[in-house]
Amino acid sequence: MDLPRLAELLPLNKIPIPGNPNPSSRWRWITAGVSGLDGSRIKLKCWYVANRPFTTVSAVSVFLEACTAAQEEKTARRSQRSIDTSREELAEVGL
Repeated sequence: MDLPRLAELLPLNKIPIPGNPNPSSRWRWITAGVSGLDGSRIKLKCWYVANRPFTTVSAVSVFLEACTAAQEEKTARRSQRSIDTSREELAEVGL
């Protein structure tokens, strides 16, 4: 496991994240993660120092990029299902 430089480590509750999410959300991101594609889990990478979680700006960037990619894929799938359903409905009425 790659250990970042100590200067890069920031306490989980102090690292700047857009929207300043609740500390419980941040904790959930490192323990349970968020739903990814195909049932996978996306977790925020962290390192523990004396049982306290620390992370880095780059780890947050990787986490946010993965979450964004998963959300974009989910949105695309939802749109495609909607289009498919509309086509089926049109076919049923003969159009």
